[in-house]
Amino acid sequence: MENITLGEVLIALAFILALIGNIKSLVKEIKNPIDKKLEKVLEPIKKEIAELKEEYKKSELDSAQTDLVNFMYFVEKNMASPEQIQNGYKLFDKYSKLGGNSFVHSKWEKLRKEGKI
Repeated sequence: MENITLGEVLIALAFILALIGNIKSLVKEIKNPIDKKLEKVLEPIKKEIAELKEEYKKSELDSAQTDLVNFMYFVEKNMASPEQIQNGYKLFDKYSKLGGNSFVHSKWEKLRKEGKI
């Protein structure tokens, strides 16, 4: 069996650490351009998803507004059941959270002050 000196162990360890460092650097050099290309490819997809989310939110807001207008019509005519009124509150909360702030709010407050909802 051959005697291994401490110096030889240190040289081997330094070689291994340098090799690992070079491999990590090489992986980073290969990965970086791939990441940039992937980001460039995904950019239009991300933009389209953001636009779709915005369109969906607007559609939800428009739908909630229409439903609230219809609901308040029935409330004014005293044709709304307690369950419908309870559902109306949920709908109004949803409408408000979506950013709705139009004539619906003033109409809602008027009906609330009149004790109809």
